[in-house]
Amino acid sequence: MFHKRTVSSVFLVILFFLIVTLSKKVYFLPILLVIINAIGIFGALEFYTMVENKGLKVFKIYGTIASGILLTTVFLERIVLRLEHFELEGMVLFFIVCLFFVLQSSRKKVDISAFSNIFITLGGIFYVSWLFSFLLKINFLFSVDGRLCLAYLLLVTKITDIGAYIVGSIWGKNKLIPHVSPNKTVEGSLGGIVMAMVASYMGGMWLLPGNLSALHLLALGFITGVVAQVGDLAESMLKRDANVKDSGSYIPGMGGVLDLLDSVLFTAPFIYFYLTGILHIK
Repeated sequence: MFHKRTVSSVFLVILFFLIVTLSKKVYFLPILLVIINAIGIFGALEFYTMVENKGLKVFKIYGTIASGILLTTVFLERIVLRLEHFELEGMVLFFIVCLFFVLQSSRKKVDISAFSNIFITLGGIFYVSWLFSFLLKINFLFSVDGRLCLAYLLLVTKITDIGAYIVGSIWGKNKLIPHVSPNKTVEGSLGGIVMAMVASYMGGMWLLPGNLSALHLLALGFITGVVAQVGDLAESMLKRDANVKDSGSYIPGMGGVLDLLDSVLFTAPFIYFYLTGILHIK
């Protein structure tokens, strides 16, 4: 298992840097769109499959298609049309919400399952595709090279995961939230946050725009480290509720798409809103 996980990790890191490096080449954009939609579609399928393991009903096919449509909309809005605001994305989300109410209403029998059919399906779209879309928004910022900001995001997020795992494995004694994730410890969590602060300080000086102070970078690393662990625990909670070990089996030794992106799905929106709202970068 460790061998498979190591090989998968090295392969994914190389693949990621290749994709990000080529992401602004015009000839690569159609391939990028396919990759983005594949991630969104497989991630949505994993989410809805876990929901079905609970015996709940969802619009699985329509939800998966809607996830792809949302990511395609963000792609066109940010990369092709180069719009700074996201009115088109908001409009598509509105019609997606309307769609599921119409689908549910068209059923011959409207019962209490309407709540799960509609809102859990929408929850999957927001949790997987909408949160994932912020990676695109960061990568294609207009006024700076967003690829560097994206590298910062992934550096701090993954260092948090690694730091929490190493410190927890060596010194972990006190369980963090055992009913959600029995292997995570308080010591590991604190270790992950400290490592995130170090990574933010060292990486932020080179990767983030502006002349940010050391205190600023340490504070940003602290918050990012906390948010990353919230994202990790969120997916652990969903898997535990669905009684599955991994969200999927697409990646040898690592599980599924959601297992790979769990922390990033939460840190990406935070970093994007930090860049645009605090640093006023567009």
